[in-house]
Amino acid sequence: ISDGSMELLAEQMADVCDRHGFLGAEDKSSLIVAIAELLENVVRHSVSRGMCFAGAQYYPAKRKITIAIMDAGIGVRESFMQGRNESAKKLIEHDIDALELAVRPLVTSKPVVAGVKTGHAGYGLDLCSQLAVRNGGS
Repeated sequence: ISDGSMELLAEQMADVCDRHGFLGAEDKSSLIVAIAELLENVVRHSVSRGMCFAGAQYYPAKRKITIAIMDAGIGVRESFMQGRNESAKKLIEHDIDALELAVRPLVTSKPVVAGVKTGHAGYGLDLCSQLAVRNGGS
């Protein structure tokens, strides 16, 4: 996946949800941001050269949507262990689950270096988690 295609793919996946009246305008916008963030994480953290599989499926009888994004990268734990977040490494070494840690707000395996623009590092997975829970998912 490339930077230019992330937003387009995120919009297409959100459209699957929106087609069935599953989302309000605000939630659709949030979902696009969340999906784009997940796709960006593939590029930024997975070390898989941006290769991933992504899909969205709507189940009308259950009024349920499944969104899946998968890469063949190094994994969340290894991303932390190769990253610059020393406090996260220590937590993981003491048996804190890396995925559980990754969805905490402001946690990233690649913290911003002092004096460099912060962007949105550490917000994405927390946003995705909140959006899912707010809409009855997990």
